[in-house]
Amino acid sequence: MKGKIGAHIGLGRFFALPAAACAVLLGITLGGHWSWLSAIVVLGAIFLMGYAHSFNTLLDYAWTGFDKGIKEERSKGKVYTKGQQAIAAGQLSSKGVLINGLVYLAISAILVGIVAWQVSPVIWAIWGATALCTFWYSWGKLHWNCELALGTGFGPLACMLGMASQPNPDFLVAFLAGIPFLILW
Repeated sequence: MKGKIGAHIGLGRFFALPAAACAVLLGITLGGHWSWLSAIVVLGAIFLMGYAHSFNTLLDYAWTGFDKGIKEERSKGKVYTKGQQAIAAGQLSSKGVLINGLVYLAISAILVGIVAWQVSPVIWAIWGATALCTFWYSWGKLHWNCELALGTGFGPLACMLGMASQPNPDFLVAFLAGIPFLILW
């Protein structure tokens, strides 16, 4: 049981939390208005990242097939990520990983819903586009352009998510500020 709990937590791959949080915080900072909603949108982005990583595990197994087969045939697992190949290794089922990702997504949706209710529903469009980057990323692994999806989600869209928590958002500034994150990824 302890191993399964650890595997479920590991699916979120929270080693990437600083990168995701920094981009969102940059968007908030550029907007210039810090409030309790700033913390809510950062938490929403962190849980959205957890969803993306969890679903990536599922998609690498069920859709792209990168993590199917014997260990030598699967994609090379990275020690620092802790969530790759949980299905192939027999730690978790596909259904368990799906539920894990949906729970992360639901928590993120609740948090983003609070921001949408207090500020503007525009945040839903940015949140939805960011969530879809997960599928673009998996598709991109098959077509050699997955880093563009990764950088877009962790860069411009994350900055725009932070900016969306502001009373007078300037999404162009947030998008442009996120481009260095895109390049770094």
